[in-house]
Order: sequence, then structure tokens, then C-alpha cells
Amino acid sequence: MAGTIVESAFDLLDKWRHLPSYQLERRADIFFAVYLPEFLSDHLGLKINPLVIPEFPVKIEVEEGANPIFASNKIDYLAIAQNQSCALFIELKTDCGSRRDGQDAYLVSAQKKGLSALLADIIEIAQKSSAKQKYAQLILLAAALGLIDAPPELAARAKVPNARGLGAEFRKTKPSVHAAMPIKILYLQPTGDSGNVITFAAFAKWLKTKKDPIADRFGQSLLQWCSTAGCPS
Repeated sequence: MAGTIVESAFDLLDKWRHLPSYQLERRADIFFAVYLPEFLSDHLGLKINPLVIPEFPVKIEVEEGANPIFASNKIDYLAIAQNQSCALFIELKTDCGSRRDGQDAYLVSAQKKGLSALLADIIEIAQKSSAKQKYAQLILLAAALGLIDAPPELAARAKVPNARGLGAEFRKTKPSVHAAMPIKILYLQPTGDSGNVITFAAFAKWLKTKKDPIADRFGQSLLQWCSTAGCPS
């Protein structure tokens, strides 16, 4: 029964990706995330921590003198080398046509700014946000990766209704010394030939080695998704 449901789910993704308003990335990203750390470890020859942060927020910069804002762009995945030698910004694109120069620019800008400063921005946003409990979970996940020094009380406070006391705990939180690591930008997309692009064909080839029925079915869809949405595959 479970196998039939998985098969049906991927069949729908294969069909619905051709529709004008269907966002395949948002539906398929969990399947990538399940296999991503192990795949990256093999692909890069560098052990990657199994904890991955999705939708990593990058504070939107404003011109000098302008009023500060506390909104953010999002990077699809942040992954960290197990030995904390580097961080990876991974941007998932299920349609190569969705690559935007502006997005590439903010990724490079974030890379130059550095992970410590980006994490400091997140802590600042957390203090201003109405979604304090969600930001607390993000900060705790970053702390589990060794990127943030958070007070022990933060985890307990994050479970309290109405986020009482979280603001005080955020003010005690700071990026760790381990966050000062270089950042590499990778694109996970249907096709491409630049050094920082991982193609769906490469991911599908790796999935076949897993001897896992879900991985095998996911790989079959990835090979279809190598063609532009809307085109026969």
C-alpha cells in the first residue's frame, strides 16, 4: 500500500509540474532533503552533518541611512561539514528558467558577509519577530550544528505558550566561534555545466546506488524533471 501511495505521489509531481502555477520545488524539496546530506558527503568527498536547515533566512539589506527592516530572503538549504570546515548554501531549482540574477547576487552577498554576521542578523530578527517560537526552533537547530551559543533556558522557554521570556533569552544568544567558516554556494538544478551546479542526473545516478524503492522512484522522476516544465519528457 505504501509503495502504491509513493508511486502515485511521484506520478502526480511528474504531471503537475507542467502546470503554470504549480510550484514543484516546494513539493519536492523534502525528498531532496532526506537524501541531501549523504549525497553531498559522497559527491564532495566531505562528511556533511545530517542536520540541514531549510529556508535559511538572510536579512534584506537597506541603503545606508534608510530605516532598518527585519524581513529576509531565504536560502533553500544550509548544510555544514561535519568537521566544521565549511558551510554550504544550496539553492534548489526544478526549472533552470527560474534562476534569477538578483537571487544569484544576494547569495554572493550573503557569502561575502559571512555566516557569523548572518546568524547575528537572525538573532536580531528573532527579537523583533512575532514568530518568536519558530525563530527559537531555528536558533536551537543552529545551536545543534555548533553555530550558535544559546543559553540552556532557551529550549525550555521555546515551549512556553505566547513565547514568554524568549526575548530575554535571544539577547543572551550569539554566534559561536565555529560559525566563522567559509561558505560555498551550490545549485541543485535540472541541467548545467558550471562547477557549482549539481544536476538532477547526477543526483538520480547516486540514488540508484541506495537500493531503496523510494530513492529509485525519486530518481526516475528526477530524470524526467531534467527537461523543461511544459515539454514532453
